[in-house]
Order: sequence, then C-alpha cells, then structure tokens
Amino acid sequence: MSAVSGSRAWAAIALMVVTVVCGASSTLCAKIIFLLEVYDSEGQPTNFFKPLVVTTLVYGSLLASLPLHVAQYKLLRGWSTPLPLPRRGTVLTLLWPAVFDTLALTCLLVGLTKVRASVYEPMRGSIIIFTAIFRAALRMPPVLQGGHLLGIVLISAAVCLVGTSVMVDSTPGSDPSSGILWITCGCLLVAAQAVAEERVMDSDGNGPEATTPPLVVKGIEAGWGMLLMLFIALPIAALAPGDDVGGCFENSRDSLVIFFSPDNPLLRMMISAYLLAMRFYSLGAIFVTFYLDGLWRSITESFIPLTLWFFSLLLFYFSDGAHGEAWTRQSWLQLAGTAILLVGVAIYSSVKASSAASASERASESESIHRTLSQKDQLSGSASS
Repeated sequence: MSAVSGSRAWAAIALMVVTVVCGASSTLCAKIIFLLEVYDSEGQPTNFFKPLVVTTLVYGSLLASLPLHVAQYKLLRGWSTPLPLPRRGTVLTLLWPAVFDTLALTCLLVGLTKVRASVYEPMRGSIIIFTAIFRAALRMPPVLQGGHLLGIVLISAAVCLVGTSVMVDSTPGSDPSSGILWITCGCLLVAAQAVAEERVMDSDGNGPEATTPPLVVKGIEAGWGMLLMLFIALPIAALAPGDDVGGCFENSRDSLVIFFSPDNPLLRMMISAYLLAMRFYSLGAIFVTFYLDGLWRSITESFIPLTLWFFSLLLFYFSDGAHGEAWTRQSWLQLAGTAILLVGVAIYSSVKASSAASASERASESESIHRTLSQKDQLSGSASS
C-alpha cells in the first residue's frame, strides 16, 4: 500500500485507536468469560471453557459486515446504483485468510485460558516478527533494513522477557509452557492472515481482487469461518476426547444449554460485550490493513498490551479483586518487556515510515523529471517547426 496523507491519514489513526481499545477490551472480556463459574447441562458447576463455540459466535457477529457494506455503498452511491458483486476468484481466495483466522482465534483463546491476560497480549508482539518474515519471503515491500532488524531483535527480546515472567508465574490454574505454545502458534497464523488479506486488497492492482472493499473481505471471511466451525471444527471437537460434558473436547449442545440458562445472565452479558468489542476490533484491523498495510496492522496490535494491562489493573481494584489482575513481583518483568516492545515497535515503524517517505520523494522526483523532459520535447518540436 502506498503512503497515505490528509484526511485518509487521520482516518487511519482513528481506526488504529479503535483497534487498540477494542482489542484490549475483547481480550479482557474473553478472560472473564472463561473464568466465570456456570452450571452445565448436568447441573454441575464449571468454568465456561468453550473456545470453539466462542469463535463461532464471533464469526456470526462479523457476518453483519456484508449488510453494513451494502448500506454504506447505497448511501454513498445512491440506492439506484447497482451493487457490484465480489468475483468468484475473490471469494475462493479469501478461504485462506479465513482458515488462518479460524485457527489463530482458536489457538489464542486456548492460550488465553492458560496465562494471565496482561501476559497474553505482549506475547502477541511476535506477530510483527512473523509478518516481517512472511513479507520478506514473498518479496513484499519494504525491503528489510538495519533498523528493521534492530526492531525485530528488540521485539524478540521483549517477547522472551514476558515469556520468562510467565514461567515464574504461580497463579493457580495457569499452564505457562502450554499457554506460550498456543499463543505463539496463534501469532504465526495472525501474521499469515494479515499478509494474505493485504494481498487480496492490494490497491496497486497486482491481482484480480485489487478493489475488494474491507467490509466485503471481512464478511466473506466470516462466512467461510462459520462453515469451517459448523461443519469441521465443532464436529471434530465433539468426537475428540476431553474434559467437557460427555468426555469430549467441547460439547456444543452443553454450550447452548449453559448460554440460555436463566442461571447465567452474567455470561450472556459478557459474551455480548465480547462480540461487540471483537466486531469493532476486527473491522478496525481490516481497515488499518486497507488504508496502510498488514505490517501497520501488526504494529497497531502491539500497542494493545499496555492498554489491556491498564484496564486489568483498574478492574482488579474496582472489583475488589474479583476480576482483573493485581500488581505482583512478576509485573516488573512484564513492564520491562512491554517497554522494550514499544521501543522495538517505534524503531521498526520509524524505519518503515522513512522508507515510505523516501519512496514517495523518489516517485515525485521521477515525475518532475519526466514532466520537464516532456516540456523540453514540446519546445524543441515547436522550434523546429
């Protein structure tokens, strides 16, 4: 994507803020949901550990992107203007981002249940590392420079530091090593999704899907995600061994009973808040990719940890310790890791911005030279005649 300016740049900044705030809010809501004590279909008290069902609900919520796109298009172009339908190739191409998104969201939600929320988000800083690797492998601009590599080294150090704080965590019910593995796999898949979405929405015209609107991309992905969850993931989870009702990994029928039970009003409220935050977070992230690129999306998401940590501390002290997180000895390691992460991101993004500015200057200079030569040719032609 080319550099943006003016009102488009302000729109991108606003979307980045929405993405950060809603991303932090969604993570906090998800953590609360998984820790809520509910009564299952057999009347036994348990925690609502249903990552696959929650993922399915997220896709159902994001399907609203398609009618939202229709309304937006008609309001801007007029109700009599025919609505262009996405090409068949576009729909098929978006299957891959949807697969990455489905696997990523599931891995991240499972990882979130095994570590503290304030640790979970800094670990997601590895998304920038994976995104840079994928872009370099696919030869997508910008070319990695020394500043990029320094930023990646600092981000890697931050992730390792936060991972160390996880390993010394003594929180009951935590499973640090497993949580780190799930989160790392999820970050790898998020990076793959961001790069795949960018290639689909490439505004430079490098493919048949060059003009695919972001809401259409997210809506089609949600549709694919619903199909993948309903016909592949949930049936497999019902057959796979696990600790859920019936001895399976995840019992969808039990999830429905719990959700609609009159004994669980707080669960319904928290799931509704989570879906709302996820909807705005996902739409904000896809529009950041559209206005800027997949790397800026990864950079934006790296600022979620500090916001989430702030929310978690406030929630802990305002709820008298019922929810959120207290300040502990491990928090100093998290703070150091988060600070290094922000420095690494700042270095990485500053090099990227300077590269984009240099490219823009070179393009302007080339255009100016071409215009001057054309004028000289015209003058020479007039003189000879």
